[in-house]
Amino acid sequence: MNNIEAFGYRGNTNILNELMLELNSKKIPLSLNLKDGISYNFRFVFEFVEEKLMYSNELLGKPIFGKELIIENKTTSKLGLNSLDDLIKFKTEDNLEVGTYYVGINIYEEIPIHSFGVLETIPIPKNIATVHIHFSKKKEFNYDKGFAVQKYFDGYSHLGFLIVDLPKMKNIIEAEYGDKQLDLVYEFSNTEIIEKLFQEEIIALIWGINPFTYPLYSTNNVEALKPLLGEKFKDEGVFNLKEDIEFFSIIPGYDLKNWHSILKKDYPKIKIYGKGKTVHLSPYALIDSDKSITTTSFLLHRSKEILKEAKPLLNIDLLYDKTVIG
Repeated sequence: MNNIEAFGYRGNTNILNELMLELNSKKIPLSLNLKDGISYNFRFVFEFVEEKLMYSNELLGKPIFGKELIIENKTTSKLGLNSLDDLIKFKTEDNLEVGTYYVGINIYEEIPIHSFGVLETIPIPKNIATVHIHFSKKKEFNYDKGFAVQKYFDGYSHLGFLIVDLPKMKNIIEAEYGDKQLDLVYEFSNTEIIEKLFQEEIIALIWGINPFTYPLYSTNNVEALKPLLGEKFKDEGVFNLKEDIEFFSIIPGYDLKNWHSILKKDYPKIKIYGKGKTVHLSPYALIDSDKSITTTSFLLHRSKEILKEAKPLLNIDLLYDKTVIG
């Protein structure tokens, strides 16, 4: 597998014009000219390519910039990325060996499907820009088509989101309540209906989070995706979800206040990869040079662990509390 390292930064596109690759003491200006004045949650990704690129354009976002460099590296070098003001200061764990390298530098933009209400008032960026820098001794190569991953990027309120088999949920809700209009925020908090949904192995949820924008990933190769996401939080949600259900609907928690409106909407679906009915909903954070959280993502996958009862992810600070990582 390719060596991949990533780190975060939150700020303006102006920083891209000040970036330099460092090979030991040698500095190479990158001149990544984008329109000034746009703020992003930046994700900087270094990939050392052996045979194939690990991450496709579809995974990283919409391409908005690209350039190529050729570097003659005459001695084994420590590789880094710095800005002129040292706000970005990163050294890779891997050295760059002697040789000629083709360096691809591409920038991708990701915009959440929804941005609403309280998200409009939060004074930090909601969109993600990924700066992907890859090094290869070959000029031409393909993507690893054996690496399967699905991604969904959206904005959520403090009520988070659900991963659920909606037709089965409808049957259970109507068996319990009939065809009634319901506020499921109230019902989940004050009745046993959420426990019944857990017992039927059709639902996973995260609730009580920072209103923000979060990418959600599901993959057949967890180890390959982890470097893109950063450091794992100490806590995760763990659920039993039936193995014979392959795709689950993603429902934002703010829709729970109106059960009948949920039934009228066509929600996006995500495939949960892996074997076993135990499903992990794990948050990961990219951090910057000051060890502050910049981007939080969720990784969804199955395992064959034995789980007696669901452990939902509740009331967790995903943006500011660094003590919950690692």
